[in-house]
Amino acid sequence: MKFYKILIILLLATFSTYAQTDRLTKSFNEYAFDLYSQIKTDNENLFISPLSTYYALLTAYEGARNDTKIEFQKVLNIDEPEYVSYFHDFFMNLMIWRDSSNYLSISNSLWLQKDFEINKIYEDKIKYEYYSDIKTIDFSTKDIAVKEMNYWVEKKTNGLIPKMLNTSDINDSTKTVMINTIYFIGTWESRFNKEFTKPDNFYSINHDKSEIDFMNKTEYLNYYENDDFQFVKKNYEGYDKSLCIILPRKKYGLVDFEKNFTISILDT
Repeated sequence: MKFYKILIILLLATFSTYAQTDRLTKSFNEYAFDLYSQIKTDNENLFISPLSTYYALLTAYEGARNDTKIEFQKVLNIDEPEYVSYFHDFFMNLMIWRDSSNYLSISNSLWLQKDFEINKIYEDKIKYEYYSDIKTIDFSTKDIAVKEMNYWVEKKTNGLIPKMLNTSDINDSTKTVMINTIYFIGTWESRFNKEFTKPDNFYSINHDKSEIDFMNKTEYLNYYENDDFQFVKKNYEGYDKSLCIILPRKKYGLVDFEKNFTISILDT
């Protein structure tokens, strides 16, 4: 079996001041590449949403104290905790654009064992500042619990993910489950023409070559290159979201590129 590996990361930032933007963007970008380096594999495709997982972990961070909170700060690359509050504004700005051509929905939920008590201050914070759902459930009835959680996921992903959890994901010690989903549908600001799609060679990480269909288009895009990589950004309608693609300059240079690559991408 042939495996193809493409690094695609969507990084967006729309904050009120340049100081806030610089600090939060740096924090998030560092987390994004840390996450990628931890979970990437050499023999399969990987598709992740650093933004979605970052937001989910922030809700857990808000409930942590002492050494646990410090560890969360390390993972999320938060060196100035006061800036976390500005992430709420960013999240709301990101979610505002909702039409048929550009729709993004990020949803969090916290599922609690029915007799498990939660701190009221923390509950209100994640409800009203992080817009997370809080549900009570009986994990001892695994089939019913899993069915309810999967139904929540299915609704939040517009039916695209009907099943996320299995009964094996729950055990007798389970008291809480945090679930995060992301749903996005977007239309290119400048669309591809199917008539220009044609086959060409694709070179995989394991040095295989395959002929696949490539979309083709001539247009002006934000572009950067150096001796190590090429970078291009293609906007969706509305210009508030974009697809960013990073490609190593060497044909089989992804592994070396990953070892040395650090970048901060900032859209304002």
